[in-house]
Amino acid sequence: QLDISQLGRLLNNLHQITGLKFALQDYRAHEVYTASYQTAFCRRIADTPQGYAKCVACDGALYNTLRPDSGVVQYRCHAGLIEVAIPITEGGKIVANILFGQLLDDADIDAQWESTRALCAWYADIEGLKHAFYQLRQVSEEDIRACAEIAMACVSEVRFKSLIKTGALTDYQRLTLYIDQHYAERLSLDVLSEKLSIGKTKLCALASKEGGTTPSQMIVAKRIAVARGL
Repeated sequence: QLDISQLGRLLNNLHQITGLKFALQDYRAHEVYTASYQTAFCRRIADTPQGYAKCVACDGALYNTLRPDSGVVQYRCHAGLIEVAIPITEGGKIVANILFGQLLDDADIDAQWESTRALCAWYADIEGLKHAFYQLRQVSEEDIRACAEIAMACVSEVRFKSLIKTGALTDYQRLTLYIDQHYAERLSLDVLSEKLSIGKTKLCALASKEGGTTPSQMIVAKRIAVARGL
């Protein structure tokens, strides 16, 4: 239900505003879109056979740990840089991931370099790597969370427009999308019924048949997923 080209355009706009690289990968970790940007540090690493292999292995390890309910996942890559993964799910399965990163947090940069130097002891030109490391962008935790939330909003917008365009917006999909977009508000079965113009009995039946759950549990699950990302 995702228009990849439209999502790629939105992520590219986000890249232009933030200067961060965004990538969209399918469930096999194949890159289907990426902003044409790479830090000097990552370019140095990836230009060596050993470094490139470590990058691929790091991505593979991430995919082995992601789950549909993982929410936003922030981690340190094999070289000590911050990376963020956002799983995109359909029908309870991960169908793609948005990745962004190649950055540092706003903690002491010297301490972060010491960690990276130990991880990259195999690299030949450690002084050149250090120079590139100190050029990396430092971003606060709040800004990282903000970027992740905007990226998730882009996915919801593209998914919603795709469903409308194809005429495939079922009542259950309307329910799911409404919860995705209004999870932070006061929601109840009465509110959902009123906003969606669907009877409460039918809403319960839809949630049970399509998702094996209840509307209330769908709301809780969404809030938990967002909380994990925070």
